[in-house]
Amino acid sequence: MTCYLAIDLAERMKLDLNTFSVTVSKIACSMFGTTARLREGDVLKLIDLLHALMLPSGNDAAVAIAEGLGKVLKLENEKKLAQAGAKENTEDRPLKSSFAYFIEAMNQKAAELELIDTHYSNPHGLSHSNNLSSAYDVARLCITAMKNEIFRKIVRKKEYTCTVFQGNRLRREMTWENTNKLLGHGYEGVKTGITPTAGPCLASSLRRSKDRHLICVLLNASDLDTRFSESRRLMEYGERKMFHKAFDDINPYK
Repeated sequence: MTCYLAIDLAERMKLDLNTFSVTVSKIACSMFGTTARLREGDVLKLIDLLHALMLPSGNDAAVAIAEGLGKVLKLENEKKLAQAGAKENTEDRPLKSSFAYFIEAMNQKAAELELIDTHYSNPHGLSHSNNLSSAYDVARLCITAMKNEIFRKIVRKKEYTCTVFQGNRLRREMTWENTNKLLGHGYEGVKTGITPTAGPCLASSLRRSKDRHLICVLLNASDLDTRFSESRRLMEYGERKMFHKAFDDINPYK
C-alpha cells in the first residue's frame, strides 16, 4: 500500500518521481527489521526510495516515504484550510504530524478500495495491534496495484542501483536485491514479508498471457523458504482450475 499510494499521490499532486527528493530522518534510519541501509541525512529521489522499499523490504525507506509525502499532504491540507478562511487554533484542532497525514491517506485508500478487513497504523507493516489486514484484502490490493505500470516495473526488478546523496558533497552508490525468489518464469512480483504475528508471507503474481494472470497470497508459512515453494504449488493449483474452467466454458457437452 505504501508503494502504490506513493505513486498515486505523486500522480495526483504532479510530483515527478525522478526529481522529487526526500531526506532521510533520524527516525527513519533507526528503524529495526529489514532495511535498505539508509543513513540520516541521505537524500534520495522518490523513485529510488520506492525501490528501497520494495526490493529489500526497507522499513527505513517506508518511514522516509511517509514523512516526505506526508509533508506535501500536510501543506496541501493547510492550503485548503487557508482558502476556506479557517483560522489556526491549536487548542480546538490538534496538530497532526506529516507522518500521520500519510497513514490517514493509506486508510482512506483502503476504504476506497473496499478493503474492509484492513487498517494501517504504520507504513512498513511491522506488528501493531491496529495494523491489520487479510489474505483476501492483500490480494485485492495487489490486483489494483499491478494494473499500475510503474508499480509493476518496480516489483519485477531483481536488482536496482542508484546514487544516494548526502547534501551536495558526499554521495555513494547503493544496490538492492529483490527478496522475492520467484521472479522470472512468468512471476512478476509482488512482495515478501515477515512479522512475528503474520509469519513468513508472500504475495505473488504470475502472468502467462494477457488473459492468464493469477495473484496468490500466502500468510504464516512454516519458514522463509517454504513460502516460495508453497506459493508455487498454490499457483499450479490455480492454473489447473483456470484451465479447467476455460475448457468447461467452451465444452459443448458440459
